[in-house]
Amino acid sequence: MKSTCVLCPIDLSENSRQAVDFAAEMVDVMAGGELILLYVAIPELPTSSGFAIASVESAIDEERKQLAGIAPTRPDITFRHEVRRGEPADVICKFAEEEGADLIVMTTHGRSGLSRLLMGSVAEHVLRHSPCPVLTVRTPVRQPATRKS
Repeated sequence: MKSTCVLCPIDLSENSRQAVDFAAEMVDVMAGGELILLYVAIPELPTSSGFAIASVESAIDEERKQLAGIAPTRPDITFRHEVRRGEPADVICKFAEEEGADLIVMTTHGRSGLSRLLMGSVAEHVLRHSPCPVLTVRTPVRQPATRKS
């Protein structure tokens, strides 16, 4: 029997880091399995010299170090980090299909209007094209209201 696979795309922002524990809870709820923290590095720009490529590689190495510091707070969750290059929404969907992901947990940045039109929405693209269900977590995460006695 195939074990559960939950994919959590990370863009290294504090917002996306908040989704990691939601994703870890989903692994637990789905009776164990693996959590994959996926970082999609932007593709290098074409250049006639090797300098730009070297600087992109250096930046990706730095991002790998940051990604290595991201983990679920629950020590009982099996997880791994993956780094890919490309357009984030396309890479996330393709990776989910290749890994046979059962669920994608990702944040939204809450953009609307012109900002969303110009920037696009990775979460919206993934919702429309994902091979599996997608749980979006709107950030910042609001703490539950406390009841007054």
